[in-house]
Amino acid sequence: MNMGEKGKAGENVKKKENSNGSMALGSEAWNGLVRKSLAALGVGVSEAMLLQMAKHVKDMLFWNKTSNLTSITDPHDVAVKHVVDSGSAAVLFEGGERVIDLGTGGGFPGIPLKILVPSLDLTLVDASRKKVNFLKQVIRELSLENIRAVEGRGEELCVADGHQGQYDAVISRAFSGLDLMIPMALPFLKEGGRIIAMKGRDIEHETDLFKNLSSKTPDGEAVKAADLELDVRPYTLPDTDFDRAFMIVRRKK
Repeated sequence: MNMGEKGKAGENVKKKENSNGSMALGSEAWNGLVRKSLAALGVGVSEAMLLQMAKHVKDMLFWNKTSNLTSITDPHDVAVKHVVDSGSAAVLFEGGERVIDLGTGGGFPGIPLKILVPSLDLTLVDASRKKVNFLKQVIRELSLENIRAVEGRGEELCVADGHQGQYDAVISRAFSGLDLMIPMALPFLKEGGRIIAMKGRDIEHETDLFKNLSSKTPDGEAVKAADLELDVRPYTLPDTDFDRAFMIVRRKK
């Protein structure tokens, strides 16, 4: 390689580094993407909130090297598919509600939701001890209040003291089908509470699962679609062509 070729190669490497750096987690470009995408969904976000969100996902990717928290690692995809997708649920809350996030994994949707709606009382649940330990560290580092990470399985916690009948909402993202989630989630709810399932392109299939629902909760209550109401609110994830939906289930009055 001659000197001219070396110079061009060095220039190309520099351009690549600059390009990658412009979308680094927490960079101006990354923050702008999160801000713009959330705004398109009707969610406002402050600079302080963006700092917290970036810290969360930076820690997640660091822990991911040993704890398998996510398969999504590209900064752009982390912004849209994790942070923005989770934050989209903020439009469903007024603040002050007690919420439980089942199968939260790396803290989605729970952590972004808590950052955007700080007055929520939030419980994060996952069956993996490593993931729960990660979440506890994030909670400490972000100085979040009225939030806790619990190791456990939903079908056991839903009938446990301190959880059964204690929540205004149960939320989950890609946790399980409605046929499994609804019977597990109902015992967590206070009177008038709701289940919020964040779903993707399987909306029609999930609707069919709901219509054919006939099961029992872990404490033996019969669960049938005729006793429930389903509200489906579709949206498209900004900066993608991904169709998403909130599938909200309540007991009929």
